[in-house]
Amino acid sequence: MLRDLFESEAAPAQPGAAPTAPAPADPADPAERRRALELTVREVVGRVLKLNPARIDPRKPLGSLGLTSLMALELRNRLEPLHGQPLSATLAWNYPTIEALTGFLAGAHAAAPAPAAAPVAAPAAGPAPELAAALDDVNQLSDEDAALLLRQRR
Repeated sequence: MLRDLFESEAAPAQPGAAPTAPAPADPADPAERRRALELTVREVVGRVLKLNPARIDPRKPLGSLGLTSLMALELRNRLEPLHGQPLSATLAWNYPTIEALTGFLAGAHAAAPAPAAAPVAAPAAGPAPELAAALDDVNQLSDEDAALLLRQRR
C-alpha cells in the first residue's frame, strides 16, 4: 500500500508536470517512508482545509485550523485510498494533528510490531463510592425534577 504511495509521488500526475512531493531516496528506509507519508498527509490536509500545506504545523490540531465535521469526513475519504482499508468517520478527531494521522497510518503499515509497553495497572472496578452515590441520586430524579435543577443552575 505504501509502495503505491511512493510510486504515485514519483510519477508526475500529467506529462511534464512536477510531482507533488519528492520521492523518497530509499523506500526501504522507515524514516524516509514516514517522511513521504507525512508530506502526502500534509498535502491532503492542505487540500481539504484550502491551506498551503507547507504552512501547516504538523503538531497543531486540525480543529484549530478550521476543520469541521464535514471536512473531517472529506479528509477521511481522501486518506482511505492511501490506507487501503476503510477508516473511521472519527479519524480526524481521534488523530487530530498531521503528526498523529501520520503515526496512525504509518503504524497500520509497520512491518515490525511496536515494542511492548510497560504494564499499566488495571483501573478500579467501578466509580469511587462518592461518585456512585451521586450518580444514584441523579438516576432517581424524575425528568421534571432534573429539568428544574438544571434551570436553577443557570
